[in-house]
Amino acid sequence: MTPEKARIAKTHLCCLAAYLFLTLLLTYPLVLQFTKAIPGDGFDGWQNYWNLWWMKVALLEEHRSPFTTDLLYHPTGVNLYFHTLNPFNGLLTLPVQLAWGLLPAYNLVVLFSFAIGGYGAYLLARYTLAQREQGSKSEARSPKASEQQTSKSLRLASCILHPAFVAGLIYTFAPFHFAHLLGHMQVISLEWIPFYILYLLKALAPHPSSSISRHGPLITRDILMAAFFLVLVGLCDWYYVFYCLLFTALLLIYLACRRHLTTRSILVVASIGLLFALALSPLLVPMVQEARQFRFMVPDPAQTRALSADLLAFITPQEFHPLWGQRAKAWASRFTS
Repeated sequence: MTPEKARIAKTHLCCLAAYLFLTLLLTYPLVLQFTKAIPGDGFDGWQNYWNLWWMKVALLEEHRSPFTTDLLYHPTGVNLYFHTLNPFNGLLTLPVQLAWGLLPAYNLVVLFSFAIGGYGAYLLARYTLAQREQGSKSEARSPKASEQQTSKSLRLASCILHPAFVAGLIYTFAPFHFAHLLGHMQVISLEWIPFYILYLLKALAPHPSSSISRHGPLITRDILMAAFFLVLVGLCDWYYVFYCLLFTALLLIYLACRRHLTTRSILVVASIGLLFALALSPLLVPMVQEARQFRFMVPDPAQTRALSADLLAFITPQEFHPLWGQRAKAWASRFTS
């Protein structure tokens, strides 16, 4: 490994370690109760606790699909395709479950989602800042400038390190993320969203290595990575898949408004969507079939109104904050949800 690559690797490891340290600090006293308790209010947390256990039992003991079970609604059983199973977390924690049990496995998901979520947002911010910096310098490069690309990249990385790191802090330690520590494991698992957006932007970037033409590959590394991380998003939470698709649509609209939307851009997005659909077709096909047959997923209109967010909630500080949490709680008491 060259000194330049070693320096870059050290920077990434330091950032990841910093996010992990801050996660341990800001979730305190979780680190002291790691093998004794889980964070939450005693409701949905235990459902996700069961989810982790069921993934282990179904895969390693009963050797069956975890998306059906007769332990619920026995003896007929029930499908779990629309259940918040978040199978990625179940797979991630299998070694921990086998070695130390369910409590550490659950808490590992908490640490993982916060630390990796911050690191992913850091990478995304670092990339977008670098693109902005390079775009502001539109002068033509000479052969000598091309030879100095590595050193320029290093200087650029050092310049954008601090704002990118702050972006990761804002993303992963947001009130939304902490609020769902009450027990919504599938919702705290937002770590893969920045990775999907990062590789989506890379795939859409006008770069020779990612061009789609008769002289270039149809499926590039960035397209594969974007599809891969979108699959990981789907294995955590379907809400976040919808948000990612919504972001993708808005991005295409933005490119169209800037007159940067090309046939290649549409093909890139279509390729990502096709790879995602093919990879998760074993889940999507039975979900579509079940949705056409039953309507239990459609909520009552009164419930929809009651659980809608108050606009003030988007700018209200979190209720768990040690300094202004009580004031925020008083404001939030007027919200319906």
